[in-house]
Amino acid sequence: MLIALKDKNDKEGTVLGRYYYDAENGPSLQRFKPQV
Repeated sequence: MLIALKDKNDKEGTVLGRYYYDAENGPSLQRFKPQV
């Protein structure tokens, strides 16, 4: 995801990136909606 790559340097960005990555495989995005 672009956001995940953008916030790759940020600590929160890494966590968000993981959630975004999981969202592709499962409905994690609906469960966890990051507020950017």
